Amino acid sequence: MELPYGTITPKVYYQTIKSKDSNEQESELLEVPPALQDRKDGYFSIRCTPEPVSREMQQQFDDDEEKGNKEKEREARQAQKELEQRKARQKAEAQQQLLKQEQNSAKLKVYFSAMDLYFHK
Repeated sequence: MELPYGTITPKVYYQTIKSKDSNEQESELLEVPPALQDRKDGYFSIRCTPEPVSREMQQQFDDDEEKGNKEKEREARQAQKELEQRKARQKAEAQQQLLKQEQNSAKLKVYFSAMDLYFHK
């Protein structure tokens, strides 16, 4: 059963009654094997008795959930920061590479100009 604050997995028990004599009866509560619980013939009637949660326990659950949410938000912010830093590094490396290419182009221009002048002489 899906409930707002969790999931319930019922356990089915049966009771055996052992008669010692006519006045006294001894009973024993045993769990039904899962294979028999899954039967669809309506043999078992499952009744669920909800156990109320105290305010303190509910407050603890809410606090734990809030801590978990804050931790997820912190991890998401950290991942976003790392992504931005990685992008900034890649951009800086690309600019550095572009600057080197421009310097090499300028050097080649000078070299070809010198070669061209030498060739004409």
